[in-house]
Amino acid sequence: MKPKAYEFTPTVTVVPAQPILASRPLDWNEILQKETVWTEGVQTQCLTTESARREADRMLRACRERLRRGDRYALTELLDDNPAFIEVEWVREALLRLLEGGLPLRRRGRIRGKHFRSPHIIRALVECLVTRGDVPSSEEAFCYLEDKGFASKHTIRRLFYQGRQDSRFRPVQFEYPERSFRLTAEEAEPWLRRVRILGEGERLVYRGQDPTLGEVELIFEAT
Repeated sequence: MKPKAYEFTPTVTVVPAQPILASRPLDWNEILQKETVWTEGVQTQCLTTESARREADRMLRACRERLRRGDRYALTELLDDNPAFIEVEWVREALLRLLEGGLPLRRRGRIRGKHFRSPHIIRALVECLVTRGDVPSSEEAFCYLEDKGFASKHTIRRLFYQGRQDSRFRPVQFEYPERSFRLTAEEAEPWLRRVRILGEGERLVYRGQDPTLGEVELIFEAT
């Protein structure tokens, strides 16, 4: 039986992306001295909305527990991991309360993840070297980057695999049930006609203009 009405709940999904290096020779002076790489796009890992929602819930629960125990660094470290958490109302309110208290909210030292040698950059360089045939394997790429003075091969290997395990690089999804709204079936029909559900192995290509980036191409693939 066809529904008479639909309820819509706004959501925001944030998916970290790994850079795709431009098809040009790697300039190691720029990479090592200027900490600059040329890119031609980004790619994200596969995700499900359910897993992204669970990951956001897990990180928020962990932050709440740290705050409950009096750890004032919890909020800034959560936002360092993913600034999108500022979208959550209680995170904003708790941060404002702590700021009004005047105590330092950040530990001494470098901000976690705010460095050129991040897992995403490492993975992009390693995959680029293997794809172009400069080295036969990831392990050889670790040694190659060490010889270039990027970091030790043990550090490079750790960062390479960390990119798929660290909470900073997992998709998260926020739901806003307080903003839910209902539409009749007739009102919802134009929205529903725009929905494209991809089957296994299918892809959808969107081309358009971005005010900052210019012409862009988005590719969605179902696995």
